Amino acid sequence: MALANACELPGTFQVPVEQIYISMAGGVPEDGRMQADTEDSLDEAIAAERALHSGDAAIVVSASGNKPYALAFAEAASAQGANVIGLDDLRHP
Repeated sequence: MALANACELPGTFQVPVEQIYISMAGGVPEDGRMQADTEDSLDEAIAAERALHSGDAAIVVSASGNKPYALAFAEAASAQGANVIGLDDLRHP
């Protein structure tokens, strides 16, 4: 859902496409199939931190709130000076 909402930012809020960077564990699926267990990989989160700048907003979404990819991305965003917004599903223990 976060991916779909990010794609709607230009049309809904006139956010320029050039200002939107989507990073997902396992990469953005091209065929609608999500790769399993990628949220535990740090490789892509470390690569994604290069796209962050001071003053950017990073919205980090995690169903459990404790997956390595989401945490690494949030830490990288903060270290780059980005504002970090974290969302998780509080219904899970």
